[in-house]
Amino acid sequence: MNEWLKIVRGSRLVRLVPFRLGPFALLFGLMLSNGTTIAADFTLSTSSLSFGSQLIGVARSTKTLTLTNTGGATLSFAEAAAAPFVASDSCAGSAAAGATCTISVKFSPTAAGSFSGSLTVTDTTTLSSQDVQLTGTGVPTSLSASSLAFAAPQILGTTSAAKKITLTNSPTSAPVNSVILNTSGDFAATLQRIANHSDGHSL
Repeated sequence: MNEWLKIVRGSRLVRLVPFRLGPFALLFGLMLSNGTTIAADFTLSTSSLSFGSQLIGVARSTKTLTLTNTGGATLSFAEAAAAPFVASDSCAGSAAAGATCTISVKFSPTAAGSFSGSLTVTDTTTLSSQDVQLTGTGVPTSLSASSLAFAAPQILGTTSAAKKITLTNSPTSAPVNSVILNTSGDFAATLQRIANHSDGHSL
């Protein structure tokens, strides 16, 4: 340590007290009383994101996670994800000590099938990183609902109000030229319209 500078340790703070007049420069990082350098560190709110089934060529599904700076200095970071996943953040890659930041991930499949990858968040100062596992499935067509619930009870011999399900075709898939509807029990289904059945339209 330079002869003109000494460290006085209080009960909770580290204070730097010069005891000779004149300019001086602090050439080392600020240290805690136990000798540990104050630095940035971070945690992520989840270790995986699942997007389920997503229509090919349509980026409708976005999921988010939270980054928390648990260290004592400002964190500079970068996030990266390989296609068909795309990542961005809400704080321009910087989070103050104790602050949080939202990282958003979009899934944009370009083909049918299952996809997996990872989101990597890297501290650009220390180059330490954490990964979040990403999964999703690209499908050529999608339904607006996977189940329908009707009001109960329904009076015997009467017909309930209709419930609607929309089928949407991917803008990159072949046209849907026919649809077959099968029901069981006391349920019946009808196709209301079959038009605009390609280029991402619904029927």
